[in-house]
Amino acid sequence: MYLVKKINAECSFNYGPRVDVLDQFHYSYLVEFYENLGDDWSLVHSWFDLKAFHYYVYRRYFRTRWKIKVWAWENDEPVLVVEHLYCEENKNIGFEFEHNSYKVQKKWTEKALKFKDRNRCQIIISSKFYKKLSEDFCDEKVIFVENLDRDSLYATYEIKRHDIQSNTENWWESDLIYEAHSKAYKSWYIPVDWVTLSSEDIFDAIIGDE
Repeated sequence: MYLVKKINAECSFNYGPRVDVLDQFHYSYLVEFYENLGDDWSLVHSWFDLKAFHYYVYRRYFRTRWKIKVWAWENDEPVLVVEHLYCEENKNIGFEFEHNSYKVQKKWTEKALKFKDRNRCQIIISSKFYKKLSEDFCDEKVIFVENLDRDSLYATYEIKRHDIQSNTENWWESDLIYEAHSKAYKSWYIPVDWVTLSSEDIFDAIIGDE
C-alpha cells in the first residue's frame, strides 16, 4: 500500500523486499527498510546509492511487516518520494512448498487457506503435488501450480527446512543476526532454529501470521 508515491517506482516482496525505480526524478536515491516491532517502526537497513532505472533488494526472506521509504534530493534537501507499507489485502501471494511428504504439504495448504482468509488475499501454491492438491482442495479458491510466475505476485515465501548454517551470521559471537535493532534472528530464511519444530510448524515459523 503506497502512502506516498511521487515517482514511478514499484515495491514487491518476492524473496525479500525490493524496490524498482523506473524514473529519472533524480540520478540516485536513498532506500530505507523498516520493520514493525509493535508500537513503532525500527530501521533495519538502508542503501544510499540506488540509481535511476535500477533495483535494490534486501535479502531477508521470511515474512515481515515492512515499511519502505525512498528519498531523493531536491535543492540539497531530502524529499520523500515513495513510502510503501506492506499490505497483502487483495494481492497475489505465492507459496513454494518443498517437502517429500504429501501429508505435510496438505497441512501447509490448510494453514495457507487460513492465512488467505485472515489477510483477504489471493494465494498461489507451487508444489510437486500440485495435481493431487488441486483435487483435494477443489472447492477452495486457491490456485496450484508446478512453478510460480513471480512477476505476477506481490510476495512469495518458500516453505521448507532451509539450511541455517550457511544463511546466518555470528554477530557479537552470538550465532544470531541482530541487524539494526535488538531483535535477533537465527537465519535470513527463518527467524528461529527449526531443529525442535515439527514439519507442520515450519510454515508458522516462516510466515509468522497472527
